[in-house]
Amino acid sequence: MKRPPEEHIEDVFLYFGKAAYHAQCMEFELVTMRLLDSLHKKEIGTQQDFCDRESVWEKKTLGHFIRYLKKGPVVPADFSAFLDDVLEKRNFLIHDFFIHYADKFTTEEGRDAMLTELRAIGQLLETGHKVFEDTTRVFAKDFGVTSETIAKEPEKLGVKK
Repeated sequence: MKRPPEEHIEDVFLYFGKAAYHAQCMEFELVTMRLLDSLHKKEIGTQQDFCDRESVWEKKTLGHFIRYLKKGPVVPADFSAFLDDVLEKRNFLIHDFFIHYADKFTTEEGRDAMLTELRAIGQLLETGHKVFEDTTRVFAKDFGVTSETIAKEPEKLGVKK
């Protein structure tokens, strides 16, 4: 059954938003991983050091963090290729997607092509988000930070439920 064009257009924006969401979450996890790595290396000594670094790293690009990761001791070729693909697709999504498809957005077939690509990009970025989220949890656990300790933070700060 053919859908009204407005709904089809909304689907494009929905899938674009979902992919962008995973890109931002992935970037957040990379900032967190970088902070935890600096704590582990004893590069951060005070809460102010932590806040200062967080402020700087929040402004860094995904490419910056991927280059940092690839400088690690051993990055398998397949993971390096995955990181390159994540960066390429994220940058295409954020910087070029709608320009690339500008002439196709007005037709059902064009929007179908957009949705196909958005689903693929979204799946890749969701996978990246999950990989970095899982890695961050492992790093955090080394510092005694678990889901349970995070859940208790509002209480410790006097925030009422």
